[in-house]
Amino acid sequence: MNACIEREKEYPTGLPSEVPVAIPHSKVEGIKDNCVCFLRLKNPVTFYRMDSDEESIETTAVFNLAIKDGDQHLEIFTDINASCYE
Repeated sequence: MNACIEREKEYPTGLPSEVPVAIPHSKVEGIKDNCVCFLRLKNPVTFYRMDSDEESIETTAVFNLAIKDGDQHLEIFTDINASCYE
């Protein structure tokens, strides 16, 4: 979790979509299997936008990724997005 917080400071993950979401993730050792955890928060949390680190979003929808190979994040995003439209 600390790795996600530290990465978020340098590379924000807020998405200003119709329903704003955040997708925090990081590269860490010790992940056994890829997984996506969805958190629906009671109170909104502010995330800086991934397309502008000067603008922010508030969201109660967070997708936290744990990926074995830290370089696969974009591939996982693409797979998730593609499966939504099958």
